[in-house]
Amino acid sequence: YSKSCGGLVNWQVPATEFTSMEINQDSERGYCELTQSKYWESAGKRFSKYLPSSYTQRIPVKPKTELAPPKTEEEWNEAKHLPFRELVGTLNYPAQMTKFEIQFAVQQLSKHMQRWSKELFEIAVGVLMYGITTRLIGLIYSRGLDPHGVNVMSAYADATFNLGRPVGSRIIMYNGAIVRSKSTQHSV
Repeated sequence: YSKSCGGLVNWQVPATEFTSMEINQDSERGYCELTQSKYWESAGKRFSKYLPSSYTQRIPVKPKTELAPPKTEEEWNEAKHLPFRELVGTLNYPAQMTKFEIQFAVQQLSKHMQRWSKELFEIAVGVLMYGITTRLIGLIYSRGLDPHGVNVMSAYADATFNLGRPVGSRIIMYNGAIVRSKSTQHSV
């Protein structure tokens, strides 16, 4: 390798941050943890105007929550000044990197990027509060703890059976953590 680059490579200590992710790697104990606590803190500051003074959100969205578009023009007019697009966009990055559990909520909220209501904005704020509350919890890749084996991929899939267009989800895992996840609406 040093011949191909003329010996101009200076090896450094292992990375501790990369694209807004904090990396905690311990080769001796066999794990690598990825979190985004600084990202969530920054997002909290950016949208602090919409957050309550204190909160603890343990789940991204309450069960059986309806994410319906505004029913009237008045509802849309009440909400169109709110930074819904910016908030959902802010939530999308960690949903793809370290907080896969919010992916379904973000996908459902993303359907309303053209017209949203105050209720939808409040649901998005709830997802933000969940991310801030759980900011120290991320992904942990481990050596030897995955029941499928070391360096063995495993996959899971599920779908709703709702009338209309069902939603499906698929997850690929490697060494005990998710490496790829997708939530999408199926065509009928």
